[in-house]
Amino acid sequence: MAAPLAVNDDSDLPKLFAEDLWTPPLHPQPRRPAPPPKVRGADEPTRILVAEPDILNQRIIRVLLSHPRISLTQVEHGEAVIDLLAMRWFDLVILDIDSPRMEFAETTRWIRYSLSPWSDIPILGILSEETRHMAGRLMSSGMNEWTLKPLSREDFCGKVVKLMPALHNARL
Repeated sequence: MAAPLAVNDDSDLPKLFAEDLWTPPLHPQPRRPAPPPKVRGADEPTRILVAEPDILNQRIIRVLLSHPRISLTQVEHGEAVIDLLAMRWFDLVILDIDSPRMEFAETTRWIRYSLSPWSDIPILGILSEETRHMAGRLMSSGMNEWTLKPLSREDFCGKVVKLMPALHNARL
């Protein structure tokens, strides 16, 4: 029997074992019915889901988006994004292109081609300098906007506000 692979011991996600590696189907379908979008009050926070494998970048994003009008949920990979979108409603997804376990393009395809209310959720991609050349291909796969690492407050927050106009006066 293969030895278990460690997946960030701090995570409350289940541990991954070699024999349990997940392979996405060729034709994505939602795993269970997504919750319907609820009518939001003016004082409800904008819900943002972030998939970022690097702990330092997770902290940077948490600091950049720390605001009372933002509720932030962070995960480490695209598969967790799909699982959470099926269970909760979010207003924006931020994906690192170097996400493990489920690559960016596959996660984007799952979101865009699902038969659920969240199939049109805005997606902000985080690219590294090495992957910058892929921006056009990723935009055509369903990404709405992108930004580069290292993250700068002006560029990153500007893109978030562009995708979430309700945060215009939040002064991120």
